[in-house]
Amino acid sequence: MLNQTWHPQLVPDGYRGEPANNPGGGLQGNLALILALAAFSAPRGQMASALNDSFKVHRWQPHNLGHGRDNGRGVIVTVYADPASPPARLKEFEEGMCGGPILA
Repeated sequence: MLNQTWHPQLVPDGYRGEPANNPGGGLQGNLALILALAAFSAPRGQMASALNDSFKVHRWQPHNLGHGRDNGRGVIVTVYADPASPPARLKEFEEGMCGGPILA
């Protein structure tokens, strides 16, 4: 998984696993947590740019903004489902049932 474009910018060093023989894999799960990791991938003031430019459906486009993982920095993420979508759609997206993992 370490050759995934999202891995170096979204996962803090202390939480990265050992290199795997399998280059596949992806990131799925709680969308709010994934968005928070994406927010911390950029410094304060550049979070919106990082999310707009880097977070694409099923792909992460790396940026050169540096990271924003500073002591004492926090972020609050609230995810709202599209009212026009079935209520279970967000959960299906988080579980990778809508075309694959959130980031591959």
